[in-house]
Amino acid sequence: MGRLIQLEVLNFKSYKGHQVIGPFDNFTSVIGPNGAGKSNLMDAISFVLGIQSAHLRSSKLKDLIYTNERESQDQDDDEEDMSTNRATTASVTAVYEKEKDKVLRFSRIITSNGSSEYRINNKVVNWAKYNSTLEDENILIKARNFLVFQGDVEAVAAQSPKDLTRLIEQISGSLELKPEYERLKSVVEKTTEASLSNFNKKRGMNAEMKQAKEQKEEAERFQRLLVQRTKEVVCHLVWRLFHMEAATKHIRASIQADKEAGSAMETQLENAENLLKEAKKSMAIATKENLKGEKRIKEVTEDIAEKKPEQLKLDEKVKHGAKKIAQAKDNLTKAERDLEKQQSSIAELEKSLSNVTKAAEKFEASAQKTASKSVKRAFDANARTEYNDIRENVTSRTLADRQTLTAMQRALKTEAEDFKRKEEALEEAKGKEARLVEEEAALAERKIVVADNVAQIKVDLGKFKKDLELMDADRRRFRQQETEKNEKLAEIQDKLMQARADRSESDRDAKNRENLEALKRIFPGVHGRLIDLCKPTQRKYDTAVATILGRNIDAIVVDTERTGVDCIQYMRDQRAGTATFLPLDTLSVKPINEKYRNFAKGARLAVDVIQVEAQYERAVQYACSNSLVCETIEVAKEVCWSRGQEVKAVTLDGTVLHKTGLMTGGQSTSSSRDSRRWEEKEIEALRKARDVLVNDIQEIAKSRRKIANDEQIRSEIASAESRLNVALDNLNTTKRKHVSIQKELENLRAEIASIEPVLAKLTQSQDRKSREVRTLETKIFSIEDELFADFCKKFGVANIREFDEGQGTLDRELNEKRLEFETNKAQFLNQITFEKNQAKEIQNRIDKLESTIETQTKEYEEVVVTSQDHRQEIERLTKKLDAIKTSLESTVKKFEEKRKEVDAAKKTAAALQKDMEGYLKVINTKQSQVERINAERLSILRKCKLEEIDLPLLQGSLKAISLEDMDKISDDDGDAMEVDDSQTSSQDRSMALLDSLKIDFSILKKEQKKNGSDEAEIEFQESIKSLTVEIEKIAPNMRANEKFDDVEAKLRATADEFETARKEAKSAKDEFLAIRQERYQKFHGAFQHISGKIDQIYKELTKSKTFPLGGTAYLSLEDSDEPYLDGVKFHAMPPMKRFRDMEQLSGGEKTVAALALLFAIHSYRPAPFFVLDEVDAALDNANVAKVANYIKSRASKDFQFIVISLKSTFYERAQALVGIYKDQDDNTSRLLTLSLAALDE
Repeated sequence: MGRLIQLEVLNFKSYKGHQVIGPFDNFTSVIGPNGAGKSNLMDAISFVLGIQSAHLRSSKLKDLIYTNERESQDQDDDEEDMSTNRATTASVTAVYEKEKDKVLRFSRIITSNGSSEYRINNKVVNWAKYNSTLEDENILIKARNFLVFQGDVEAVAAQSPKDLTRLIEQISGSLELKPEYERLKSVVEKTTEASLSNFNKKRGMNAEMKQAKEQKEEAERFQRLLVQRTKEVVCHLVWRLFHMEAATKHIRASIQADKEAGSAMETQLENAENLLKEAKKSMAIATKENLKGEKRIKEVTEDIAEKKPEQLKLDEKVKHGAKKIAQAKDNLTKAERDLEKQQSSIAELEKSLSNVTKAAEKFEASAQKTASKSVKRAFDANARTEYNDIRENVTSRTLADRQTLTAMQRALKTEAEDFKRKEEALEEAKGKEARLVEEEAALAERKIVVADNVAQIKVDLGKFKKDLELMDADRRRFRQQETEKNEKLAEIQDKLMQARADRSESDRDAKNRENLEALKRIFPGVHGRLIDLCKPTQRKYDTAVATILGRNIDAIVVDTERTGVDCIQYMRDQRAGTATFLPLDTLSVKPINEKYRNFAKGARLAVDVIQVEAQYERAVQYACSNSLVCETIEVAKEVCWSRGQEVKAVTLDGTVLHKTGLMTGGQSTSSSRDSRRWEEKEIEALRKARDVLVNDIQEIAKSRRKIANDEQIRSEIASAESRLNVALDNLNTTKRKHVSIQKELENLRAEIASIEPVLAKLTQSQDRKSREVRTLETKIFSIEDELFADFCKKFGVANIREFDEGQGTLDRELNEKRLEFETNKAQFLNQITFEKNQAKEIQNRIDKLESTIETQTKEYEEVVVTSQDHRQEIERLTKKLDAIKTSLESTVKKFEEKRKEVDAAKKTAAALQKDMEGYLKVINTKQSQVERINAERLSILRKCKLEEIDLPLLQGSLKAISLEDMDKISDDDGDAMEVDDSQTSSQDRSMALLDSLKIDFSILKKEQKKNGSDEAEIEFQESIKSLTVEIEKIAPNMRANEKFDDVEAKLRATADEFETARKEAKSAKDEFLAIRQERYQKFHGAFQHISGKIDQIYKELTKSKTFPLGGTAYLSLEDSDEPYLDGVKFHAMPPMKRFRDMEQLSGGEKTVAALALLFAIHSYRPAPFFVLDEVDAALDNANVAKVANYIKSRASKDFQFIVISLKSTFYERAQALVGIYKDQDDNTSRLLTLSLAALDE
């Protein structure tokens, strides 16, 4: 691959005259201050490589020619200087080394007329040749794969997925195929549409051809089926009439026999009803007595329940009082025992003191006798004088030491006595501490037991209170619910009163409603009354719609005629009154005349102002027909009279203009009632809501009665509270004692702690003073030994102290013995005083306990008396309750006897009533069967009349009977079915008409006359139905033969057009697929290469010592099938950061990501050199160093980098520097070139 050696510029932008820029190394950095002309170098490279002037910061080519503006503005210069400073042409030449020793010179010159001239090796060439030569060197001008302008990095970072797709298309060359791709795509769509249109046309012609062929065959078959069906229908009708006539004769004979069967049943039923009334009266009297007894029981029970909690509290007080008295007595007994022990201890101490006193007196007497009897040594006067002289000398020499020794011995004795007292006090305190520790442990254990008892009582009390709260909450909730429901009930009652619907329904209305509900339950095909199935769209139409519906407003809508007949039969059997039925399958409905929908302003079709479901529209259209609802009487007059329309018009107030021109008006009772009929739905809903509320209130009352008796739980709460108070008192007392002992222990331990250091100090002091005493004694003894040496020899003793000891031992022993007696006496006296004080305290406690016992005993006796009185009152009430219950039991027995009598009478009356109803039902059922059969016979005859079916007759003729006569017999409305309580005249007319006609049954076979079952009926219907279905499927066309030839000719022409269009579409599709595949391969190859390089490059640009792995970057296609039609997304994740969109990255992170993308794109079909203009502007030093190191590592003889940069971190890593500066004198850019290859880094 080649390389750029240098640039030669001539009067290009800021470069005056001819200047050579270069040579360029593998990694050359262009540096210089702002405004020196660095970017103009970038423009020079772009210019010579064919970039348009619009991308070079100029609007036209002449703007790229150097101009010395400073000199050109000087008006004093002569014309020659002006012409010198103003160049008319400019050029840039790129010296490119293709191979070793093979150089190409690419030159682009701006001529004096402002156009471009291209030269290769100084030879003028056209633009195409120039461009192709560059492309041979992989320098793609359109893709600009050799340079990055200042700001391109930010643009790449901010570009959309579509822009990135276009960039990859440019670099891959697939963009050049886009116009041909879109053209062929349009051609394919057009040819495919034309082919599809011809195909549909051909398919339509084939269908038309087939239809013409089939129509001829259908015509003959249609005629045959018509004849066959007519015969089958006649046979079916004759068969039905034959079996109906036979069934009628049989049922009439059975009815006559049943009527003669029973009359005594009515008398028995009347007697049974009288007995039932008498029994009910007796049971009512017994019921009143029961209620009175139950009321008295409730009152007494409530009194007992009120008193029981108080009794429980009194019982608890009695128990608590007894326990407190017993506890006080126990404490008194313990105190008395303690007093006895204390007095016994005092007596023993006093006895011991007396013994010590006597022993001391005896000792003194004995000592005096011993002293008088003792024989002293031979110690003459001379010896004594000598002894005294020496002693005086010794005393004079040791006076100071003896005084000190005496003082120290006296102090030592005092400290020994103090030590002994402190030691005794310490032993006493430790003994007391041990006793208090035992008491403290016992109290702690008792406190835990009592606390557990208190906690358990609190848990039980909390449970009882929670249960009581739940009961109270339920009671409040029930009370609130009852109040709310009573309020709602009152509101509903008010609404019913306002609507006058709270009155009792008439017997007829109630019976009709019950009949309708029964019919709905029994017959699934019953939908309801017409008024229930529809309603006016606005309330103002109520009166008009009710008037139009007329007698059909209460008609019952059923699905089929068969269902209507069954309903009529049922109502006849049950003697259920009158009803009109509208069968949806056989109603003869006149079509709506569409002209009346917008015929006149203020007039609307009745069917348009009625809301109804689609399945019931047929019934509404039948009832309303073409009737109009008019806003005013004037609108109705205009429609009917002025415009002469024969249509029924009804105004909003109920005035009617009939088809005949007759006008009726005024508010009648029935029309007023009917206009309010739609309110009955709301009223019925209110009634149901009222019934639901009444039931809910009754259920709430039952629930309240269940939780009304809360006396037991209140008693449990009172008992628990009493036990809790006792336990809390006990706990508090125990806690106070425990705290007192703890404080006493603390004080005692503090005292012990204070004594022990004193003892230690006394011990140390005694040791120190004993050493000093021994020192002084040794000193004195040495002087004595020195002075008494001769004296001791005379008496034959070792030292003077031995002499003195023999002489003074007796006196010393006597004195020590006396001191011992005095000490014992003092100890006993102190102990006696202490014990007497303790005894006094115990006596005070005994006095206090006796007073407490006396007070508590009085309170206890008062509580016992009150409890006994209260218990007696409860026992009295309990006895009274038992007496009332005993009385009530007899009343209940009497009530049960009366109730059994009523039940027996009810059963008897019900059995007789049931037998009577069964008897009447049998007769009514048979009569209804006859009427139903006759109605069906008339219906068959009417059908034959209407459909002109030739029924074989032996007598009479259907032609002689008019349809009006048949309609009058069956119903005033030929399409509605009605049943009345008194139908004798109708039945007579129907029988007369049926008797006037005699059917010829000879066409029936013997098997058909014998078989009148439902299976035979189904066979007839299936046969007729199958024939009808076949006939209805056939639609013969007698002109099919004439059409056939025309259709065939058209079919041939269409087939030719279709084949031509198909070939054109296939050819266009093949061409399109080829260009699409080529475009896909170019784009996909570039994408795969770039996608494979991007992550590797990004990792190298972002890795560091802290993050040795670097970041992650990748590309993703939005459309994998045709990626060039949609976007390419670029994702970059810097080190140690989670995924985020490019918009959320920092400026430096965006720049690094964009550079990675540019380097990856450049790696596909790379140019021999890459020129970058200040791409490091947004980078910090660390990232600048990474980018510079990357470029340095990639720079080689085959791949050249020329980078414009202002950052030392970047250009110090370059192999060569091109410095650009501004020559202020000549107002031009100048260059300096420095090679860094020979320099040490």
